[in-house]
Amino acid sequence: MNLRFSENALPRALKCFEVERDHHDDSFSKCLKNLMRWVSRWTEDGEKPIYDEEDYIRLTPDFCNEYSFGFAVHHKDGRIGIAGGLLFHGYPGDVDTTFSVTMDSNAW
Repeated sequence: MNLRFSENALPRALKCFEVERDHHDDSFSKCLKNLMRWVSRWTEDGEKPIYDEEDYIRLTPDFCNEYSFGFAVHHKDGRIGIAGGLLFHGYPGDVDTTFSVTMDSNAW
């Protein structure tokens, strides 16, 4: 399984990578890695992975803010699996007007 960015999401993701680099932080990168790990760990029977190597997670722009994304798992047969969203909140002193909730690392 791999991660793909829609054409409109790629510039947004590059901006997130730039912001985290400017703050000497890797939280956005870690979030993407955790998403990949979390989706890949699900199994149907404890042994056989639900997702095939040809399946992928597609990130698209979301409406919340300039650092938000929607995601969905796309199966090789055309079905769409689990879907959700990611918000890159920013840093202390930044204003987050999304009214979203941040989970700690135990949520992953």
